Amino acid sequence: MKNVRDILENWVKTTDSRQKLQQTYLVSAIVLILVAGIVGLLIKYDLGRQLLLASILCFAVFIVNSIVWAIVNSFVIIRYSESPKTTNDKESDQKSSTSSKSKKKSSKK
Repeated sequence: MKNVRDILENWVKTTDSRQKLQQTYLVSAIVLILVAGIVGLLIKYDLGRQLLLASILCFAVFIVNSIVWAIVNSFVIIRYSESPKTTNDKESDQKSSTSSKSKKKSSKK
């Protein structure tokens, strides 16, 4: 039991929320397929089919979520990670350029 707890604590520390969500969708889909097969063979066929449908839905959500995150990552996150100049940086650039211009004017005199 301690090993499972250690594995889960390590998983929480090393992965971000998007990866956790994706891994949870995938694991739940696989577990639902296994449960659907067992339930369909041993207990009730119709219930097994409903569980299989839920598993297919989890796979579909996993795929759609992967595509959406890839698009968000390629178009949005990359653009924001390139740090544009903030207003403070722009103001300091303007001040330095005006001070250098005034120095040039005073040196010409």
